[in-house]
Amino acid sequence: MARIECPRRTLIDYTLTVAVSVAAGVAAITSAFPELHLSRVALGLGFVSLLAIANLRGVRESGRLFAVPTYGFIGLILTLIGWGLWRVSSGEPPVPAPVEPLATFDAGTLTTFAVLTAFANGCTAMTGVEAISDGVPAFKPPESKNAAATLTMMAAIAVTMFVGISYLAYSIGAVPSDRDTIVSQIGRAVFGDNTPLYYGLQVVTMAILVLAANTAYADFPRLASIVARDRYMPRQFMNQGDKLAFSNGIFALSVAAGGLIGSSAATRTS
Repeated sequence: MARIECPRRTLIDYTLTVAVSVAAGVAAITSAFPELHLSRVALGLGFVSLLAIANLRGVRESGRLFAVPTYGFIGLILTLIGWGLWRVSSGEPPVPAPVEPLATFDAGTLTTFAVLTAFANGCTAMTGVEAISDGVPAFKPPESKNAAATLTMMAAIAVTMFVGISYLAYSIGAVPSDRDTIVSQIGRAVFGDNTPLYYGLQVVTMAILVLAANTAYADFPRLASIVARDRYMPRQFMNQGDKLAFSNGIFALSVAAGGLIGSSAATRTS
């Protein structure tokens, strides 16, 4: 039983990674363009479809493909934190535009919803750790040393971003909202509304979140084929398409993630 428990959890984790990453990417872009808010489910399903089509055609992760949004995101977030901290320390803290907070949000109470949301958001950091640990052989020699250095750098950047954004959110009084993300509220306050830096921040945030979901498309079908080979899943998951991709695994992941996105939106509106 222990032999298959971990793969099962991992397959579920990959499905949640796609759904959560795509939903967060849609939230980033709809925060910048509020007129798209009513179309967020269609946008999410569209992004999932694009990822599925790309992987069915044999497209794989590319360093150059990820480099632009990754470096753009890191650069703009660090600029946001540095600029925001300078304004706070100078005695002129940025003031965010008023937003409608979530109905379940209570600034004075640590609710179950807040705990579960924080736990889910914190778990997303494990995706990067897993990607590095699984890809150690792809590093240049000495592989283990370079992988460790990359992991250390990733942890330093993640902690800097988390602490900086958390402090700015507390300083300016940003609150969770269904229509404007915390990063968007801070971006509007620091960079100014309708400025190129603000829109650039939201676009690279959307891009890096959607591209992050592609990691699951690379690993879910392969893991599903291994589990199917051991006869714990239907054998159809071992079939490869014309582009040598595990097509059934890609379809299954897309349908499951799309279902989560649609059901989550239906739950919120009910």
